Amino acid sequence: MPEKLAELETFREGILNRASVGLFAHNEVLTIETSIRSILEQTDELGIGIRELIVIVSGDDGTAEIVKELGQRDKRVFLIVEEVRAGKAAAMNLFLSRAVGEFRVLASADIFLPSDTLRKLLMPFEDESVGMTGGAVKPLNPKKHLTNRLVHLLWELHNLVAMRQPKLGEIIVVRNVFDSIDERSTVDEVCIEAIIESKDYGLCFVPEAYVYNHGPTAFLDYARHRFRIHRGHLAIRKSIGYKPATANTGHVAASAGGLLRRRPHLAPLLFIAAAVEISVRSAARTAQVFGGPPQKAVWTPITSAKQQRACNIESETAPEMS
Repeated sequence: MPEKLAELETFREGILNRASVGLFAHNEVLTIETSIRSILEQTDELGIGIRELIVIVSGDDGTAEIVKELGQRDKRVFLIVEEVRAGKAAAMNLFLSRAVGEFRVLASADIFLPSDTLRKLLMPFEDESVGMTGGAVKPLNPKKHLTNRLVHLLWELHNLVAMRQPKLGEIIVVRNVFDSIDERSTVDEVCIEAIIESKDYGLCFVPEAYVYNHGPTAFLDYARHRFRIHRGHLAIRKSIGYKPATANTGHVAASAGGLLRRRPHLAPLLFIAAAVEISVRSAARTAQVFGGPPQKAVWTPITSAKQQRACNIESETAPEMS
């Protein structure tokens, strides 16, 4: 036992400095600075931070200029500008080709992290069988109006599903055991899950590692987003046979049932959410049959999800939905 504890302490020392972080931004001028700062402020138990932060930027709204300025203040920040936007999967491959860390952190540029999130996501890698980790998403949407409440409910259900079978997204950490992913994929995290499992590594959901984001506030944006996610899931299932956790109706139903037993007042909202999911999944299957897999990996940005955030994430709370 003392030897095991000593090994754990050795593993923890400087763990963040063994990680390269990739942040992927397309016209994220409203969120990029707060997102970068929340990553640079990550430290381990010795106060040591990340090794490098590589920010892949496309678009023309001034995001690159903000990243460049932050890089002049902190030499861990590196800017790569894509002249032609090729999609998040292509940006991830560019990051993977440049990163030097033993562990790779991949995230969109609209996320915000409490100061201990990366440390918590890296700790499971002490187990050599773990190949990928992810945390619990907490939306920053206000808890009023239908679409905002659907966003909160969706992520709460996803987090519950992930407790049964890991469903990892928004921010993930992976071992350096692969060089690239399929650039045609529109569901990059699911694609990586499949790669990790194909190499006989396990997935690990870390519910105490929080990641904050902002979901759509317009109902049509919400529905379109769910549609394109399901199209991507169907495409990857057809191409390599991989089925993500949220495509397992048993897990989803069991999680929804448990939530409803604890908070029966959510029944009307759950009914609406289920109706939306059934509709968009049906539409996605129809599109798959008649149109095949998505023809490109470049998504149209969800404008209603772009919300400026300049707050102390440590002060954020995510109480249960009332």
